[in-house]
Amino acid sequence: FYVVPEPSKPEIRSIIPYKDYKLEDVKNADIKIMSFNILAPRLADADYYPHCPEFALRWEYRRKLVFDIIDTYQPDIFCMQEVEKTVFDEIQEQFKEKYSGSLGKRMYRDEGSSIFWNKEKFTLLDQTLVEYIKVAEREGIKETKLQERVFKDNIAIILKLKYTPPGSKTSITIWVSNTHIFWDPMFPDVKLLQTKLLIDAFCEFMETKKTDEDTLNAIFICGDFNIQPLSLIHI
Repeated sequence: FYVVPEPSKPEIRSIIPYKDYKLEDVKNADIKIMSFNILAPRLADADYYPHCPEFALRWEYRRKLVFDIIDTYQPDIFCMQEVEKTVFDEIQEQFKEKYSGSLGKRMYRDEGSSIFWNKEKFTLLDQTLVEYIKVAEREGIKETKLQERVFKDNIAIILKLKYTPPGSKTSITIWVSNTHIFWDPMFPDVKLLQTKLLIDAFCEFMETKKTDEDTLNAIFICGDFNIQPLSLIHI
């Protein structure tokens, strides 16, 4: 029999910045937030990605690349989508000296969205899990055919963090969310609905958890929204 040799490794892709920046500028920023979809190992199937060498899909190969990105940019907060529980545990173990993390799992799958934060800079005050199906039910979506279309098990996680800048006596309340919106381009209405439910839940979380001490606030809404410019959500 004939063994096909392993293909050459793919070229390293460069990051295309929204604006011109230097890596040192990023490293020296007051608060650095990173967000990216790491592709769940169970979804890293060559049938889905025929253009990609199989070795590059394996989590054993990609794990180091993900770790290297975090080490390079040293984010204060990083959000990830498609995080399986075992992967979350690996990331938490790798960075346990610097980061704490929280994972919000999807209703019917062993993966979800996670947020990690620099535990030397931030204190976790509160958090909540937003399950879009349950929120849609509470908002009165009852018709069966409509439920069949819009009830997808995507979720969001929202955190309330406390941050005190160096040399300051005044703390800043950081409100940060991470989500993964439904993927299918044929369901723009579902994407729009889930984003609306996220904003509603985010506002409700802030209203119920905000105290008199939260005088300075910063809001960050992160995630993989599976959208393109000029789409309904983007507009």
